[in-house]
Amino acid sequence: IKHMANVPYDVRMALKSSKYASYHVDEMARLQMPDHSLLYRLRVDNNSGNKIAFENAGAIDNESLYYTEHGRLVRTANGNDE
Repeated sequence: IKHMANVPYDVRMALKSSKYASYHVDEMARLQMPDHSLLYRLRVDNNSGNKIAFENAGAIDNESLYYTEHGRLVRTANGNDE
């Protein structure tokens, strides 16, 4: 998925109302599961896409968020855990 507009409305609204609302979305993907359901993976970070971490700027948090097409968050994974 190349643009957030291609992510279902319910997923966009769930992200907007979550603790990750201010995070930068780095990557989006639609995943077909073995049971034929769809999940949407949003890779987000709290450093606005900046790859350079500055000393004393706080911790950088990278997360992968997995949503159903109806906007239910079903899994989160730390960027280092995947």
